[in-house]
Amino acid sequence: MYEIKILGILRRDWSEWFSGLSISHSTDESGITITTLSGKIDQSALQGILNRVFNLNLKLISVTLIELDM
Repeated sequence: MYEIKILGILRRDWSEWFSGLSISHSTDESGITITTLSGKIDQSALQGILNRVFNLNLKLISVTLIELDM
């Protein structure tokens, strides 16, 4: 299970294009909107998602492993 944070707003209807991850939005203390992609994906899907973030010229804030599936 991963949580990927991106600067700005990514529309929720892009979920399928990002391997079905859920998309939510929040605002930090300075009023900047952050999109969070979260869900269960494998390493190859994670690499594909990060490539899409890069290709769309989005600003990646963080990638966090939430739960290790063994």
